[in-house]
Amino acid sequence: MLFTDRLPIACLVRSLLLEAGFHPAPIPEAEHVFLAGADLGYYVAILTDEVEVALEFLEARGHGVLLSDSPS
Repeated sequence: MLFTDRLPIACLVRSLLLEAGFHPAPIPEAEHVFLAGADLGYYVAILTDEVEVALEFLEARGHGVLLSDSPS
């Protein structure tokens, strides 16, 4: 899974990956990370065997900065 701290960025990353032929899952509104009631971020779920290539794709196009370190 890829992680970002904002829903619009998660949607943008998902759209970029989908357009490039990857297979990201839809981002359900309730699928965000909580800590004491505060939203910390959103995951962009992608097939395990596509994660490394997807990260390389995003970084090669300057979009790697959109992602954050996972809180887990």
